[in-house]
Amino acid sequence: MQTASKPGETAKLAVVDRNLCIVWASTTIAAQTSSQAAVGRRASEVLADGVKIEEWVQQAFSSGATINVVKHAGPEQSSENGHSPVYRIECHPLMDHHGEVNQVAVLIQDVTEEIATAERAKAAEEDALRRQQQLETLRQQRDVLAQVLSTAAVHESFEDLCMAICQKIRTFFGADRCWLISQREGDEKLHVIAEDTHPDWPGAYAAREDVDVAPMRELWSKVIASREPLAFDENSPEAHNLIFRKYNIRSHLTVSVRPAEGHVWVFGMHQCSYPRVWTEEEKAFLNALGHAVAIMLEREQTSRAAEEQRRQIYKDVVYAVTMGKMVIREPGELSQPEHADISESIQSASDITAARRSFQQWLFSRVPDIPEGDMVVLAIGEAITNAWKHAGGGRLFAWLDKDAVYALIMDNGRGIEPGMLTMATLMPGFSTQVSLGIGFTIMLKAASQLQLATGPNGTAVQMQFPISGQSASDAPVAKYWNSAGV
Repeated sequence: MQTASKPGETAKLAVVDRNLCIVWASTTIAAQTSSQAAVGRRASEVLADGVKIEEWVQQAFSSGATINVVKHAGPEQSSENGHSPVYRIECHPLMDHHGEVNQVAVLIQDVTEEIATAERAKAAEEDALRRQQQLETLRQQRDVLAQVLSTAAVHESFEDLCMAICQKIRTFFGADRCWLISQREGDEKLHVIAEDTHPDWPGAYAAREDVDVAPMRELWSKVIASREPLAFDENSPEAHNLIFRKYNIRSHLTVSVRPAEGHVWVFGMHQCSYPRVWTEEEKAFLNALGHAVAIMLEREQTSRAAEEQRRQIYKDVVYAVTMGKMVIREPGELSQPEHADISESIQSASDITAARRSFQQWLFSRVPDIPEGDMVVLAIGEAITNAWKHAGGGRLFAWLDKDAVYALIMDNGRGIEPGMLTMATLMPGFSTQVSLGIGFTIMLKAASQLQLATGPNGTAVQMQFPISGQSASDAPVAKYWNSAGV
């Protein structure tokens, strides 16, 4: 350590720690031995309390000297623990005590070591807290990934599955909107498959609308081409289009989802309430989630293809066995008629009797000579009874059109399981909680054609009865069933 040789000469104090830099101090200063201990004791306390360092140093030197310890505004000093602030200690003399320079220098060194120790302890504590937060974030990310991958087990429909995934991910990120969209080949519309959104920021899904590709073609092309997450904000060149303004998008984070087969999907989030800056960690996690969603889509596509194949087999079997008399339709293909002569609600056992009587009166008043009219009424009674018994109720519609009477019975039950479909429709006496039982055989004998659409949201049975000529039970296929014991 260099000292001054005469009054008024400045002395340069050595750097006592790589975390601190002490520059110039004066040669004349008054110091008291008792004050040195006070300075040393209070160093870490002052740092912890946030008191200005210059205050306690100044108090410690009560002899009248002025000592300032300030954080230097220049570049920070590098150390093995990173970057630490630079402190400059300035001593301004009031008295001429040349012999005190070495003693003051030692005192300043003690103080700076206290400061350095406190800084290192604080940095270690902050580092430990940061590591703990990182571990907690990783744990939360792991849990979200596990939830996404296990979501399919508790959701029956593909739409519900996608909605649940969007809800989990939006909640984790704290975004205003999370969505999954796709574009069919050759289509100029983007279809929002699922969307979870903050009530203040509804998107295209809530509005029941598709999104035009044209205003965002450049943005869409970049997203589809990229295999990494992309972030855009309201100031990005790609964002200057109607889509950002229409849906109040202030920042946008998205990633392409690539199942093994089929077209590319896009999964992403919007922040509408403020211009969010997405971190690299958030981008990396969204990328991982994109892979998880791709796995979910692959599972769903495989499952859906297998289900469609099974349903087609059932359709073909039923059509072949009934020689075309019974046709299996997809859920939703049989809908409520626009105009019906009969519309009866079945909500109780007494409603069954009332609906059957109403149908019978209408039928014989409109078509008094209908072949086997009693059999037709019996078939209708079986259908509405099954709707009440197995689905808790339903509705009967009937109308006359050209050469046939039509009756449609709809319910909101759980439908007929595909594996039970052929047995429930073709085996007399076969019954499960969701089948139509023996009544189905009666319906097949009475009707010239029967169409069935069933799914998790309900079952619809439409029967057609000829009003002239040969009755349904006299048809060749009916005689074949009778000879077979059906």
